Parts: sequence; C-alpha cells; structure tokens
Amino acid sequence: MRLQTTTYNGWNILFNGDSTLLELIGLVIERKLDLRFFNEIKNNRRSLVYRVEFKGIAAILKNPREKNRKKWIRFTTLYRQGEAFRALSNLASLATSGIASNKPLLAAEKRRFGMVVDSWILYTYENGRACRQSDYPAVVRTLKEIHAKNRLHGDPQIDNFLIQGNTVITIDSNPKTPVLASIARYKEFFHLARSAPGIENHFRLDTSAAAYLAAAAWSNIYWKWRDHKKRRRIRKKNLKRILVIRFSSIGDIILTTPVLAALKKRYPQASIDFLVIDAFKDAISGNPNIDDLILFNKDAYQGICGIYRYSRKLKTTGYDLVIDLHSKIRSILLTLFTGARTLRYRKRSLWKSLLVRLRMIRYHVDDTIVRNYFRPLEKLHVYYTGETLSFDFSEGDLKKVAQYGNAVVMAPGAANMTKQWLPEYFSSLGRQLRDQIILIGGSKDYDMCEDIRADIGESCTNLAGKLSLKQSGALMSLSKFVITNDSGPFHMARGVGKKVFVIFGPTDPHMFTYDENAILIYAAVPCSPCSLHGDKQCPEGHFECMKSLTPEDVYQKIRE
Repeated sequence: MRLQTTTYNGWNILFNGDSTLLELIGLVIERKLDLRFFNEIKNNRRSLVYRVEFKGIAAILKNPREKNRKKWIRFTTLYRQGEAFRALSNLASLATSGIASNKPLLAAEKRRFGMVVDSWILYTYENGRACRQSDYPAVVRTLKEIHAKNRLHGDPQIDNFLIQGNTVITIDSNPKTPVLASIARYKEFFHLARSAPGIENHFRLDTSAAAYLAAAAWSNIYWKWRDHKKRRRIRKKNLKRILVIRFSSIGDIILTTPVLAALKKRYPQASIDFLVIDAFKDAISGNPNIDDLILFNKDAYQGICGIYRYSRKLKTTGYDLVIDLHSKIRSILLTLFTGARTLRYRKRSLWKSLLVRLRMIRYHVDDTIVRNYFRPLEKLHVYYTGETLSFDFSEGDLKKVAQYGNAVVMAPGAANMTKQWLPEYFSSLGRQLRDQIILIGGSKDYDMCEDIRADIGESCTNLAGKLSLKQSGALMSLSKFVITNDSGPFHMARGVGKKVFVIFGPTDPHMFTYDENAILIYAAVPCSPCSLHGDKQCPEGHFECMKSLTPEDVYQKIRE
C-alpha cells in the first residue's frame, strides 16, 4: 500500500491519498471534535481514542498520549519518525502481507525544534465478534503467521483479535519489526496467555529453548511489577482528606469545577476542601463538590515567612493528598512546607513563556486548560471527562436581578486592554441587536460601560460595579445570551449553561473547548496569538486582531 506525505497547518501528514481524510484530520487539529462524528471510547493517561463516522468513513482515531509526552521518546524523534508515522507504516506493511487487520488511513505529527510533540493515527474500524475458546487455535495460528513475516503484533491481548466469519482480524496492533526476535515472539505468547487462560495449550512451543526461558523470566518480572502498581492504586482509593489549591483568578477557578466533580465521583467518601484567595471566593463558593472552602488572606501571610506560618495551620488538618492547580511560587512553597503528598498541575515551560514575552515566538497552547488540570490526576485514575463547568448562586441572587430577565448581557471589560473588543464596537453591535442590553463588569469598568450605554440609548442599562459576582452569574442565567471578551464572564456563562459569544484577539482560543452554547469569534490574523494574558497595548501597534472583527461580523455570527 502506497502512502503519501503532505502538510496541514504546520502538521506533517502521512495518508493513503483520500482527500476526505485531510478534511477529517483538519477538524482534529483545530479541535473541532463535533460529537456527531466523534465518539470517545477511551481516555486515560496512555491514550485518547475516538470512534469516527465521517462522510462514509468508519475509523478509529487514536492519540498516543503517553508516548507523545515522554521526553526520551521525543528525543528519539530527532533522528527517526514519530510513533504515529511508524505505526501507520507498519500497518501498511501488514496489510500487504495478507494478514487481516485494520487498514491504515492517516497519521499526523507536529514537530517542535525537530521533535514530535503531538501525533494522531487513524485506521479503519473493523467489526466482528469477540473470540471464544473454540477460536483459540485460529488466534494462535494468526499470531504465528505475523511472527513468520518477521513482525510482532505489538499488543496481543485476546480482545485485540476479532472473528469475522472464518477469518481472524487483528486490531489495535502495532506490527513492529522485533528486536531480539526469538525472545520478543515468546513474550507475545506469554502476553496472550495472560489475557486468555487456557490458550497456552495450543501454543506448541519449544519450552526448553533459551529464548523461551529468557522470555518467561522477563514476563514474570514484568507482571509482578504490574501487580505491584495495581496494589498501589488500591491504596490510593483510601484517601480521606483532599485539598485542592487554586488561588485565582475568576475564570481559572471556575475551570477547576470539572476536576472537583470527577474527584468527588472517584472518592465519594473523601472530604474535599478548596483553598482560594478570599477576594475570589465567589467564583467557587456554593459548589456541591466542596466540603470546606478555605480562604487565604494574602495580605496577612506575605512572603516566605507568612506562607510558612500558614502551612503550619494547614498541616494540622492532616491532608492525605494536596492537588496544586495553581502551580506558582506561593502554592509550591505551601505544599512543600506542609509536607503532604502533592500532585501538581504542570504549567507551560518557562522557556516558552520567556520567548513569548520577548516576542520571539507566538504562543500556542499544547492542550486546553481543563485537560491540563486533569493530567496530574491520571495517577489517581481520574480522567478528563469533558468541560462541563458550574457556577453557583442563590435564590436571593436570582430575585435581585429578576427584573432584567431575557435581556442580552454584554461584558466589555477584561484584565488587559488588548483583550478588550473596542467599546465603540460594543455600542454599534448593541444598536444593531435592538434588544434590551445589560452591561456588567467591575467598578473599574463603569466609565467605559457608561459611554457604551450612552451610545446605545434607552434600551441599555449599565450595571457595571453594581452587582456582585454571584448576581452577575444569576443575571446571565436569565439572559437571552451573553457577549464577552476572553475573561471571567465567558466561563461564568458556560457555568450557568447560557449561550455565550466570546471574542478573542491576542490570546490563544485553543485554551478552551467550544460547542453550540460556546461560540468562538476570532479573526486569526497572522500575528495572533501574541500574548499569554493580553497586554496594555498592541505590540505591533495596529491592534488588527480586534479591529478586524467588525460589529457587522459579530452580528452576523449571532444571527447564524
């Protein structure tokens, strides 16, 4: 089978020549995983797997997550192909050898500094029934046929063999060329026997061969190590008290709510506490998955000595586990001083942040913030389950804003100027909408919102600085829809389940996921994204990322 190479949006592509596959992988690369086409069937620390139905193509899409992340594996890709390219080439060679297996469709890999940092592989979905004991002889013959062609199956569990009529189909295989061939082949038989007791009666192997004895010894050590890891996982199930740390800010705190929900589901009997700076408590208070909300006063506990004093208070609580989702100096020192076992969210590399600030590279995220929050929790077998956010408020908050129901809510503010869509654009859009408009924000946004209100006219009300954070969330829940910049109100709107149109300029929109209720508006000008969190002024001086998004463009997006 002949495979072709091409490039797509900075990714190297190896595929069978079908242009529909390029359209499909484009959706993956741009993270537009429409649930109509992509059905998640596996999501753990080792891999992310989807069943795909797209324009007549039935396929399996796999992201070899563990191999993409390991630094020593990344280093080896400086002088060879990445995991996905090699696996696709191996499948192609197996397909031409007459062994029934998944057909190779496409592999995509992204390189940075010459190393593969991310990859996907796509191969055909094969239908068939599971193996029965009566099929064991045929399965063994198929494995021996693969070995006879100087290949290994790669993962010879009994579940990776399907029966289709009288044919044995090998699935989820990586038919690589063996190193220390004889030992490697015997190891595959031991692996198969582990998953299908009794199948060893059909092997008919030379049990006196040196390679057989070496493979048996290696397999014995390997499975003892695996059993030891399982026992460790069982101990992890006995956690009684867990502390989650995320000090700030509003949006980042709300983004922890899927993690809290997954933790509570995994450890329903555990007490889960949350540590947050007191000024941001309203972003998370009332969450049903938190047993105790602990407030940190940064003015009262300044410097290393202050952090040390506070850690002494935390240590008396006796936490079995601390999950640091802030991962900055304050939280790192706090967890070190408490001495508790800690799982820490890994932020972007320091060198990447430095190069972005020096304007030497553009900032592109490796994954969404929520997925990165889940990554350290994979050690607890707590896996990413989606980005369903939650933002809680009271009945009293609802009553306070009930008179403004079914209005369009606009949040024109943002922490930095370059993240703000132009105020005159908000004014123009408000006039085009011809709906009741409510402006929200902090007290520092009042003057800007007042100018917008005056431009729109009587149909607009300025509540900036007049509502609490909880009341703003309650107002959004009653609204027609929300229009906001890349700021906290975007995540609040998602948290209350309201449709939100979010406008991005200098920051990377791939930090988050989008669906029918979260609609991205982004010009994708060549110089964007240029910033981690926005700046006081445009580094290029033209502010094209926001200016090019006209009120007419946004109005048309809303009408769609």
